[in-house]
Amino acid sequence: MTLKYLLFEKDYLENQLYYASRSQIAKKYKRGTINNAVLTITMITVYFFILGNFSFLLWFILFCVVFLIIAPFIALGRLKKAYQNSIAQLFKNRFGLTSTVEFKSSSIIDSDSMRVSEIFYSALQSVEETGAYFFIWTKYGENLIIPKSEVDKDAVKNYLHQLAEQIKIPYHSDLSWKWK
Repeated sequence: MTLKYLLFEKDYLENQLYYASRSQIAKKYKRGTINNAVLTITMITVYFFILGNFSFLLWFILFCVVFLIIAPFIALGRLKKAYQNSIAQLFKNRFGLTSTVEFKSSSIIDSDSMRVSEIFYSALQSVEETGAYFFIWTKYGENLIIPKSEVDKDAVKNYLHQLAEQIKIPYHSDLSWKWK
């Protein structure tokens, strides 16, 4: 099976965000942001309580409740922006290039106009499917991004299922995944 498709910045970003959400990075970052906010709010609340300014204290507590509700979304937005900046620098020369992925009997040949790489099936770790992508992860940290909008998604899905069963690696399907 041979696939040809284009990859853009948004594809690399979705790949990194999916990986981050699966590897606990985003959860740790969000939890750290909330912990720091709660500590700061607690210290300021105690300060206003000691001063005896109860009317301002009530307004401050109301503001803090609203802030704690939106803080996780702010943290995830900042993390997404950091990934966008990294991807823009790291992969800028690969955006818009036609990628060719060829599945051979014992390996995958991944190429574009700048590079060719061969990934042996023994190096594959898992296949992940989201609503818009197939991600093929390797044991050494690299992966293949296959956008469903650029290929025959049913044929690719069937092929990847068979491949995963054949080489005994997990196939995860998370069709409702969103960055949150």
